[in-house]
Amino acid sequence: MTSDPAPDDTTASPFDELQRHAELIEAAGEQRGRITATATDEDATVSVAANADGDLVSIELSAAALSLDVTHLGRCITDTANEARRGAHALAERHMDDLFRAQEDIVARIHATQELWPTVDDNQAVADGGGSSWPDVDLAEEAINSEVGPDGIMPPLAPHRRPLRRPLVITNGIVTSVDDHSYSTGPDAEFLASLAGGLVAYGATDVPIYPYTRELHSAGQIPTGREVLRSLGVARFCSTQTADLDATSMPYPGYTPSVSSGPEPDNDQIHTDPEGQHLFLTYEDNGGIPDDRHQRLKSHVIDGHLTYVLIHEPREQHDDFWFSEWVMLFAVGVSPVTGNLIGVVGHQVCHNLCD
Repeated sequence: MTSDPAPDDTTASPFDELQRHAELIEAAGEQRGRITATATDEDATVSVAANADGDLVSIELSAAALSLDVTHLGRCITDTANEARRGAHALAERHMDDLFRAQEDIVARIHATQELWPTVDDNQAVADGGGSSWPDVDLAEEAINSEVGPDGIMPPLAPHRRPLRRPLVITNGIVTSVDDHSYSTGPDAEFLASLAGGLVAYGATDVPIYPYTRELHSAGQIPTGREVLRSLGVARFCSTQTADLDATSMPYPGYTPSVSSGPEPDNDQIHTDPEGQHLFLTYEDNGGIPDDRHQRLKSHVIDGHLTYVLIHEPREQHDDFWFSEWVMLFAVGVSPVTGNLIGVVGHQVCHNLCD
């Protein structure tokens, strides 16, 4: 089995193709290059089917084969099975290589078209827009509806599709809001600089993590989920899984693909579970060793308390389905020095991360 050539459709986005090839790869995983090998000995025939995992799918013997010496028949079945296994494994490898090469090409196209944290002058907004023209949504509402989308650190989008009320800037390698840019040179700057480098640990593309800081608006030493969202400047947030935004500790809701059939996502995330975040390797995936950058951040903030946020852009329609292509990711806590929010920020393709 080989992959079909990509359709000649100049309107198809890299995301459409990435989705299509992901489906092909999943199908390939199910088929696993099944191969049947056959051996004959005069009138006796032995046919064995195997897959690339080494599993024998079927064994068929002719009537004449049943009259063979048991030892000879057993050797014949074993040799034929090994041949089938080798053939199935080789076929599966060729097929999967074709598919992954196609996927790597698509991911490269995504990298080429997105603005991955462009270099800007100090205090220069990474994206146009912002200010009073951005929606001023009251996060104190009991029911919070979502319309979030990538900000300046994400691929260029119209202002109404960005997730934050204000553009972000990169100053001295530290990401801040356009109206908080002075914090990047304040007392937290030295520690934040130590968090620089590295890539988002989970997701389809290799994108960088950046140190982040923003003024915290909180009534207590440890902010609630609602206070974190307000301080981050999230425009709107929507999740059918978040139990209580007025709590300071919130469980990870788990993998929750969207069930929305329209443009608004319904699976934004906010929680305090380090094993449920996407920015750093988890303790389990890192071989039972805490991720160094994650551990340094956790050890530095007040009470070791970090809040993890994942917010979507509004979904777009692709054929009969609605998808969000991008999400923003935050891991933030409270600085013991300034009381500001400090942590890291990144972004990622939504596919295979939360949908």
